Amino acid sequence: ITLRKWMFGDGSILEGREISPLKAFKDTGVYNVCLLIKTKNGCESKTCITVIVRDSIIPPPAVCKAKFTVRIEGKKVLFLSNSEVMNHDSIIKYSWVLGDGSVKDTKVHELIYQYQKAGKYQVCLYTKTAKGCESKYCTTIEIAEPLACTAIYAVERTGTRTFRFNSSKSIASSGDTIQQRIWVFGDGSSLDGNEISPLKTFKDTGTYTVCLKIKSTKGCEAMYCSSIVVKDSTITNPPLNCKAVFSFTRKEQVIQFNSLGSMVPQGDSIISRTWYFGDSSAPLTGNRKDPSYQYQKAGVYNVCLVIKTSKGCESKYCVTVQFQPFNNQCAARFTDERLAQKKIRFNSSSSLAMQGDSIIERKWKFGDGTELGGNVVAPEKEYRQKGIYTVCLQIKTAAGCKSDICKVFEIKDSTANDNISQRIKIIQINPNPVVSRFVTTIWTKMGIEVEIGIYDIYGTIKWKAKKGLLTGNNFIEIPAVELKTGPYFLRVTSAIGNDSRLFYKL
Repeated sequence: ITLRKWMFGDGSILEGREISPLKAFKDTGVYNVCLLIKTKNGCESKTCITVIVRDSIIPPPAVCKAKFTVRIEGKKVLFLSNSEVMNHDSIIKYSWVLGDGSVKDTKVHELIYQYQKAGKYQVCLYTKTAKGCESKYCTTIEIAEPLACTAIYAVERTGTRTFRFNSSKSIASSGDTIQQRIWVFGDGSSLDGNEISPLKTFKDTGTYTVCLKIKSTKGCEAMYCSSIVVKDSTITNPPLNCKAVFSFTRKEQVIQFNSLGSMVPQGDSIISRTWYFGDSSAPLTGNRKDPSYQYQKAGVYNVCLVIKTSKGCESKYCVTVQFQPFNNQCAARFTDERLAQKKIRFNSSSSLAMQGDSIIERKWKFGDGTELGGNVVAPEKEYRQKGIYTVCLQIKTAAGCKSDICKVFEIKDSTANDNISQRIKIIQINPNPVVSRFVTTIWTKMGIEVEIGIYDIYGTIKWKAKKGLLTGNNFIEIPAVELKTGPYFLRVTSAIGNDSRLFYKL
């Protein structure tokens, strides 16, 4: 090259061999700058470019690109940004639009999100850098329903050593199906395929663990195992299970029986109760649950109850009842009426004596150390201070009969008469019937120490313990392994009241 001619577009020209001239323009504007070259052999070439002259330096545009990867575990998704930025720039904000109406803004490149239900979601990531570059990237993800399936089978004995296994109750999730069933019979043999109800004959007697493994079209797997006993015996129908039981209490000269504790399996019911009272009277037939009976003379009677159910189950239960008529019968009773905050009127006019007899003495004990003798029917008592008081009445008749009764009262700053005998209650016994132990729920209105006891139907105590109860429901475990089969009463006794409930020991 022998010549370089620079034409700067502003009217100025530079000729010579200057390879890299420096040009200062007087004014801003757009200039067409051209270079013409010539060689010693006469070759010529020309090129032009446009140059913009301004009063500032224009920085190059920022460049960034948003993108991310996804890892799905059930309904939990890990979003991991691998977005790109230029050197000397950084992302200052990640905005995740998750497709279910949620938007999460973070300053870090990863996000863990839990979707509530399966489905397809379009997820977008918006990034913004420190130098103002913004970018967006979207993709669609799919959250699948978790795999679920259950293996189960029933067994029916069809021969001495032959059994039918039925797995029709095994299930897979909606939209999925069981495609494989593998039966392992515990004697070294197995059956592969998809047999729902195989028939199996065992060569030898013994106990075998039979397992069923299922696999669904979508890959869910489940297994169920159960033991069966193979023995050389005739096939019999399963025994019907029912249990007759009753309790009894004495009310004056009458014995009150109660058979509500009798038990039958679910789906069955008692259709007949026949009572034998142990004397010369005819049996009481029908379906009486709680008959009353009055014996004509003293004696020991063997009372029996026979029940029959709608499915043919029968059960008999007998108890010895000892009856001794009262020669002199009386009963102490009284009611109460609150007259003031600390004043109560007691009324014993409802106390009883037999015909031809009469009450000749009433002795009152008011629980605060004071007593009242004589034969006052309706005394009034004013207590000096608040508290819990046990009020007792003892009566005596002309024929020598004595009877007493006690009630618990709370005296407080209220005109309401608060008989607190119902301030403690056995809510439930679970389970009932009982095998070896049970849990009872006892409710009390205040924290109190109680005695909990188990009594048989004759009133004999079989177990007892003292417990401290808190206000509200208390859950107490009671041992029953030493009890013999039969009905029992659980009784709780305290200073603020008593309660009892019937249960049955298997």
